[in-house]
Parts: sequence; C-alpha cells; structure tokens
Amino acid sequence: MAKKNYLITGVPGAGKTTICQILTEKGFDAIDTDLYPDFSNWFAKDTGDVVRRPDEGVASDWLNQHSYNWDEEVLQQVLDTTGEATFICESSSNQQVLLDRFDKVFLLKADEELILGRLATRIGTDHYGKTEGERQHVLTWYEAWQDRFIEQGAIPIDAARPPGVVADLLLKETGLS
Repeated sequence: MAKKNYLITGVPGAGKTTICQILTEKGFDAIDTDLYPDFSNWFAKDTGDVVRRPDEGVASDWLNQHSYNWDEEVLQQVLDTTGEATFICESSSNQQVLLDRFDKVFLLKADEELILGRLATRIGTDHYGKTEGERQHVLTWYEAWQDRFIEQGAIPIDAARPPGVVADLLLKETGLS
C-alpha cells in the first residue's frame, strides 16, 4: 500500500481532538497538531511575527489581527516520517494552501448549536472558545469556512454523530476499516 495522508479538519468544537484520540487508540498515526511541538504558532497579520496568545481568552479584535498557522516544514516532516496512513487532526489559518499534501480531506461539519454547546463545555487543554468573544468570533466565519472546504473537495462528515461512528465513517472512506 502506498503511503496516504489524510486531513481531518473542522471548526473549533467539531470534534477533531476526540476523533484523533479514537484513531490513535485504534492504532493509527493520528496527530493532533495542537499537541505537537512547534507545529502551529500565532502570527501577527501585519508583521508576520510569532506572538504568544494571551492565556485568558481573547476578544474578536485580537483574533482578527492574528492568524494560527501551521509550520509547513514541520507538517512535511511529520508526513514524511509517519506510517503508511497518517491522519492530521486540526485546523489552521493556512491549511487551505496546504491541501495538496493530503490524499483526502475530511470536514467535520457542525452547526451553530453544536459548536456553541461543545465550546461551552470543553475539557482538557484546549480552552479556545470558552469566552463569549471567542465563540462569537467563530460564529462570524464558520459557515463560509466550511463551504469553502466542501467546494475544494473536502468530504463532509456530520460532526453531530457519535464520535465512534464518525471515526468508523472516516476509516471506511479511506479503505482502512
């Protein structure tokens, strides 16, 4: 089997981290880029400088002035050094220009109710979306963002389905189940 790389993306709260954990438990190379050192950084849009995200939630103004980007070299290194099937699980501001590195792209599609519910009840290390400003910021762009991915060929998966079912659907679509 030739090496295959898959992207699992979605808006904050869509379930990317949960699906990544399930795939890892099933023995697949599944990388949550938020947990991988130096994979992603926040950048000031006006200067391109790396900046530190404030620890306590951020307002829409801050988010509009910064982008969360993957390091292209780190992405390629991960894709080159993992097994025959690699799942990259996360989203970034620059991932749409990196889609050609993936054999298939899966979009965990979510609606407003699901997004708000999951962000309000998040546990673990990712606190993005816990503040009202962050949640409102997501609601300003999520629909157009999801539509763009689908237009670019992403396979939409209903993120409201139980996580185990979502993981099984992804594996079926890849031929790995």
